[in-house]
Amino acid sequence: MTDSRPRILCVDDEAQVLEGIKLNLRKQFDIQATTDGRHALEILLRDGPFAVIISDLRMPNLSGVEVLAEAARRAPHTVRMMLTGQADLPTAMAAINDGRIFRLLLKPCPPQNLAEAIALAADHYRQQAEERSLAQATLMGGINALTGTLALSRPAALNRAKRVRDHAAELAADRRLPERWSIEIAAMLSQLGAVALPPEIARKVYDGLELNEREQAAADTVTLVAAKLIASLPRTEEIRRFLESINLPAGGLETPQGKRIPPIGAQVLRVCVDYDQLVVGGLPPMDAICEMSFREGAYETEVLGRFSVLRRNELSNMESAEMLLMSVSAGMMLGEELRLTSGHVLAPRGMRITDDLLQQMRTILGMSPTSIVRVMRRTPAKAA
Repeated sequence: MTDSRPRILCVDDEAQVLEGIKLNLRKQFDIQATTDGRHALEILLRDGPFAVIISDLRMPNLSGVEVLAEAARRAPHTVRMMLTGQADLPTAMAAINDGRIFRLLLKPCPPQNLAEAIALAADHYRQQAEERSLAQATLMGGINALTGTLALSRPAALNRAKRVRDHAAELAADRRLPERWSIEIAAMLSQLGAVALPPEIARKVYDGLELNEREQAAADTVTLVAAKLIASLPRTEEIRRFLESINLPAGGLETPQGKRIPPIGAQVLRVCVDYDQLVVGGLPPMDAICEMSFREGAYETEVLGRFSVLRRNELSNMESAEMLLMSVSAGMMLGEELRLTSGHVLAPRGMRITDDLLQQMRTILGMSPTSIVRVMRRTPAKAA
């Protein structure tokens, strides 16, 4: 049976306080508790989402203000509350804006008052989630219309966007980024500006061919054009920020207005877009990552490092095989690139096969069930 109680995370360096909270409120709320602020932030990412996080103000290592401020960054939708003693009230009041705190409660706080405050916070979390869901549904309608246009005018660009989305979603989940939804949407929209590219440049971009300086300058505008095209859509501020920053170096760029640092979402997208460009151009997956590692300052080291690990894990224990199309299943990888009759790359070698790609192989490429396809598949387990 599913537990419908709101999930609450409590942080206090006094274990007896936490035990009292759990004892008095366990019927109303699903409570996790810890005496350490850093551990609380780990729990927030590992076991989330939580409706509410409640932190004491005065704690060793990390103060309650630091815990809630970092919680706002890591899990921005979780509602934040603070418990504090009367003596610390001026400090707590001055720090409220740093953590964007929903409620400030004074110790000792009667269980009934605490329960009512948590219930209000949990209800606020629920209402905000419903509003986000409605806004996302509205946004997805606009995005589907835009990607439908891209499918008609630049199908190779849409295929790249889908591959970038899959890789970006995996990398964002691996790093437990709170911006995962925005990163996936930005990935799907990242190639929308291809509609403005001259056909010859678009062909070279999406076939992974080498570009001259003029062509590269045009290719670099693709995500900027995409950001402009979605400017009228609601709740796209973060998505536009990712798209506008993809081509910034990882360390930032000095401008007259100050230094521009690419947000983590933009750094994830750049790694995935550049990787796809190199693989479509014919480089094996790990050779493509090696090539990227020599581009000094282009990528955030940890982002590229984790992406490399994910690709290496994906390729481990794989074997090459020739199979009938009817026997190919989603989850395998292409062992050879697939090209349209026009010469455009439909899917590069090393791409994970999806149900959508299988359908394209049958319809767009006209392959029959008995067509032979080279794939990479998991090595069959040896009999004991």
